[in-house]
Amino acid sequence: MSAASERAYHLIREAIVDGRLDTGLKLNEEELVKICSVSRTPVRDALKKLAYEGYIIIRKNQGAWVKTWSELEVREVFDARVVMEGYIIGLAAEKASTSAVKTLGALVDDFEELVAQQPALDELVPLFLDNNQKFHELIYDIADNPRLSDIMRAVSPLPVVYQTANTYDVQRIKQSNLDHRRMVSSIAAKDKKWAQVIMEGHIHAAAAAYNKVFKK
Repeated sequence: MSAASERAYHLIREAIVDGRLDTGLKLNEEELVKICSVSRTPVRDALKKLAYEGYIIIRKNQGAWVKTWSELEVREVFDARVVMEGYIIGLAAEKASTSAVKTLGALVDDFEELVAQQPALDELVPLFLDNNQKFHELIYDIADNPRLSDIMRAVSPLPVVYQTANTYDVQRIKQSNLDHRRMVSSIAAKDKKWAQVIMEGHIHAAAAAYNKVFKK
């Protein structure tokens, strides 16, 4: 993507994540051009990427809407993650080098230090999202199966990940990072089964947190 397209993508995505562009809203291309200060082509490129990642739905000859995720769709996402990420972390446990384990551990340590500084929750969540994405992406890299990694990214849409994190309180964020620390230990021990059990529990806990808010 061009720099202009990337700019439009990040601005539109941020507006969707923080609720300025609410779920179910039909997107006005002219307004997006003004908001992003780019031409129509970069906006259209950005919308294609956002549609691929699950933020919006594009209907031919009708336009684009911010996607509304149904309870069933979210449950399907978590079900798929349990199966896929459980398998991927098993591969990572088999293949991880000492250097890779240290890098994973450093991500956990770095985030623990951030939490210790007691930032406000609205400041902590974006930091958590960034650290969490790096941690899981590194596990995909360690597993060294590009096809599975691509499938994983497709079945775990970022909007659901972001919406899930936005249901977390500080204690739940701390627990998530503790799960990551246990994953590092299981990978360092090359214990495939242990790693899978931790990952599966980690995802089930995220699903429970999301559903608790979803059903309110």
